[in-house]
Amino acid sequence: MTKLKPGSRLGSTESAAQVIVTRGGHGVITCGGVPMLAADAEVLGNPQHTAIDGEGLIVLGKRYRCADTSVEVLCVRQGTGKLQLDGAPMDLVTQAKPLPASD
Repeated sequence: MTKLKPGSRLGSTESAAQVIVTRGGHGVITCGGVPMLAADAEVLGNPQHTAIDGEGLIVLGKRYRCADTSVEVLCVRQGTGKLQLDGAPMDLVTQAKPLPASD
């Protein structure tokens, strides 16, 4: 099990997708079933990779969270694939955090 630290940048070897960990924890994040590597790795990203049936799109600027844990990532480079943490799907966070009242 890998420790995921906030600020860590991870990239896919199967698509152009890259994410930054915003809430840390333990586990292995995969994209399309393949573990994501540190973004400084030389074997990252196949920007020519096109989506195939059943693959999702990881959307630039969106946050993804695993329902089972508190691990959350922010997409910084769009790509194809489905994000998972230890085999559990990471879902798109659709609700924005409420801002404090200005009263």
